[in-house]
Amino acid sequence: MRQAQNAHEQQTDPRVQRGCALGAVLALFLAGCAPLPDAATSTIAQPAASRMAASLAPTDFGRAVAGAVRTHPLLGGDAARIAAAQAQLAGVRSRLWPRLSVGLDASLGLAGLGSRTSQGLPVVQMSQLLFDAGATRARVSAAEAGLLDRRIIREATAAQVAMTAVQAWHEVHYQRQLLVLADDNLGVHQDFMTQVNDRLSAGAGTQSDRLTAQSRLATAMARQVSVQSALERAEARWREVFGTPAPATLT
Repeated sequence: MRQAQNAHEQQTDPRVQRGCALGAVLALFLAGCAPLPDAATSTIAQPAASRMAASLAPTDFGRAVAGAVRTHPLLGGDAARIAAAQAQLAGVRSRLWPRLSVGLDASLGLAGLGSRTSQGLPVVQMSQLLFDAGATRARVSAAEAGLLDRRIIREATAAQVAMTAVQAWHEVHYQRQLLVLADDNLGVHQDFMTQVNDRLSAGAGTQSDRLTAQSRLATAMARQVSVQSALERAEARWREVFGTPAPATLT
């Protein structure tokens, strides 16, 4: 009975109540100081970083595509937007940490025989957000989602730039091979036209053979001009994507 009475007196003691209240406030203060999970370890799925196959990295093709992705203006803009989103996230998170302000309280006091003296007292204030119904944490979650969105957009942009670079490289390589074949084809028809003219000069050929050879030669010439034009467009596209003229040889 005496122990129960002592426990009741301790519970009704104002000092005990003040201690409990102080403990509760301290617990809320420490809860507000607890760090938030970093965006890199957030439960939100992070986009996988793009990687090039190890077998392609040392080749001219791999170096050209990697250089185009690194130096493309769209990727630079995305990087700046990611930095802005990171700064915004850091600013929102800072609202959960204690705020410390230091100042100087200038006041006038009386000293001695009524003479006035100026006193400057340093003032330190600390404030801590304890409860706002989850509004700040909701803003933090929104900022984390915004940062993740920027990173996903950058990954998509990098993939698009890489695909464009691959297409530009392949088109130049392909059109150069076609031009070699078109040049060979034109040379064959030119030789054939020469042989037909020689036979006509010797009286062994006909005018129909000459007309057929001329038609085929004109087709070969048109084909060669068409491939040359396509190659020039491909090389112009190369310069647009990579920022440099296409090299003489592609491996």
